[in-house]
Amino acid sequence: MTLNRQAIYNYMEGHFRDYYELSSNISVTDYFIQYGSVSLIEFTNILQYPDPFWFTYEDKKIPVFLYSNANESENKLNFDPFINGFFFLSGLQEHIIQERDIHQRFPFVKSLQYRFNFLHLPIVNIYFELLAQHLKKFNIAVQQKPLGTKSKSHMIITHDIDRLNSGWVEMIGVSLRSKKISAFVPIMKALQQKLTGSDDYYTEAFYKLLHFEKQQQIPSVFFFLSNKSKKDGDYDVHSSKMQNIFSDIFKNNANIGLHAGYDTFQNSQEFERQINALEKACPKTLKINRQHFLRFDIKTTPDIYKELNIQTDYTLGFPNDYGFRNGICGPFHLFDFNNHKSYNCIEIPLFFMDNNFINHRESFNVNLFFENLNWINKHFNFKVSILFHNTVFIKIKYHDAAPIFYELIKYAKGNNLLY
Repeated sequence: MTLNRQAIYNYMEGHFRDYYELSSNISVTDYFIQYGSVSLIEFTNILQYPDPFWFTYEDKKIPVFLYSNANESENKLNFDPFINGFFFLSGLQEHIIQERDIHQRFPFVKSLQYRFNFLHLPIVNIYFELLAQHLKKFNIAVQQKPLGTKSKSHMIITHDIDRLNSGWVEMIGVSLRSKKISAFVPIMKALQQKLTGSDDYYTEAFYKLLHFEKQQQIPSVFFFLSNKSKKDGDYDVHSSKMQNIFSDIFKNNANIGLHAGYDTFQNSQEFERQINALEKACPKTLKINRQHFLRFDIKTTPDIYKELNIQTDYTLGFPNDYGFRNGICGPFHLFDFNNHKSYNCIEIPLFFMDNNFINHRESFNVNLFFENLNWINKHFNFKVSILFHNTVFIKIKYHDAAPIFYELIKYAKGNNLLY
């Protein structure tokens, strides 16, 4: 893999102009000190032996990893925001680091964001804003663009529907472990659901969620698995039950996309089979996707999206913690390292998912989460996705995540972030 400075600068300036109103006559790269080397070896060394310098931006400590010893100049920003931002935005660190977790995902703990504790900060946006502030010193008109349809920012509420028919099993297991006499009632209800074919606990949870969002007029997005298996969904998208569910979603003015199954992220044929199955069951399905288990291979998955014309992807976040996997708090394009340009697919950052809380119940600080969100909302226009599974809306084992959902909706409505 080779890197080309001009291609990197074109890619990064394109994103900078996506976020800022700026005259096309301005040569942005003339206003910062350009970093010397853009070789793969240089980037690899930074990952192996990172030695950032730190500065403060709006009370936050911000690292810069690639910098030269060039003298500061009144005319130039004293670091290269495009080379530093490229490291995160393009997915380059995931190309270089070869380790993967048990689901073959890029491991959060290997990222620079984890190692230097800045995952919660949109580092690329901060670099961009520092560049914008520097341009203003020369009376250059530059300002952030609004990213919402009707407001400056947009929080997209999304739901991955993995389970609709297996809540009865979960309820029996949880009830038996409780060893309480009162557990007898939910056990009997669970058995009745299974024997009579009535709505499962997880189907009830889905409709509870749908009803709430209808009341609140929330234009959410539902991602469905079209493959029924132990690793994927527990439902058949072609069944009459699912046809009713699809119809009810559209009555809510919500949208439906593909939740591409566990084995699709490196397999274009399986991906194509699954998207065709969902489009056959639900012709109004959009060309949007989120990968099941957030399985995403930076070297193969973007090319599958390109081949199958996936227009928007909602996968790129970490299951371990909330924040910005690619360092940016709005839509972006990954970099095609073979062709030295952007991929067409739009990536919407996954800022928070229920598992970020569920997997860290004892240590998750809800107040700090909202403080971080409020800081981002204060300083940047953003467009991110939030993920809650339907399974958190029933009192089985994930229900303690539901209050965060309701608090997020309250925050989003209060700050005009839902449109």
